[in-house]
Amino acid sequence: MFRLQPNPTFRAKVSIPVPGEASVKVEFEFRHKPRDELVSYLQGTAGREDLDVLLDIVVRWWEVDAEFSRESLSAMLQNFPGSGPAIIGTYAKELADARLGN
Repeated sequence: MFRLQPNPTFRAKVSIPVPGEASVKVEFEFRHKPRDELVSYLQGTAGREDLDVLLDIVVRWWEVDAEFSRESLSAMLQNFPGSGPAIIGTYAKELADARLGN
């Protein structure tokens, strides 16, 4: 049965670019945002630090050698510069694709 109220979170695998190697898939749990909130969120990312933008939407991750925290996410962003855009891109794509499927 289709539910009009989505789950408050959802999971998605993000391909994290690793310099000199193949990308690694990391599973994230994201906060769901309704369309109006998503539009405001995406418009409000300009000028904000990637870390703060991501902490608004990421709940946790799996199969990473550190527990999810502000510090561990910051380390990922510092060591793998393509990870921020990959995470945000996957988040937006998952919500858009979910809408296309409905």
